Amino acid sequence: MTGYDAAELGLIDHFFHWCFQHWLTVLTGALLLYSGLPWLVPLLLANGYTDAGNLLFALYGPLCHQAPGSSYFWLGHQVAYCHRDTAIYTTLLAMSLLYALLRPVIGSRPLAWRGCCCC
Repeated sequence: MTGYDAAELGLIDHFFHWCFQHWLTVLTGALLLYSGLPWLVPLLLANGYTDAGNLLFALYGPLCHQAPGSSYFWLGHQVAYCHRDTAIYTTLLAMSLLYALLRPVIGSRPLAWRGCCCC
């Protein structure tokens, strides 16, 4: 055995069940966090919170090249990711919000397996 008791496994099971039931909320929240934090860097740096701004900038370093020529500048400081990442993740966020709004209208039917195999 792994040493987990029934109460811990129940909490873990409940957490994953909630995540699967509310997958769109989880996805939209993650996209909002990932696409919003880079825009906090210039705001933090402009208001004197250099440690927090530099930490966020460093956290996005492995995820984006952060070349100044390919990045937006806001309030005189560089945003923590490039134009391409801004376009990708902002579009994903916008589409998840649009789907959340239109989901009651268009319905949510499961994809057919043959639709997934069209590649």
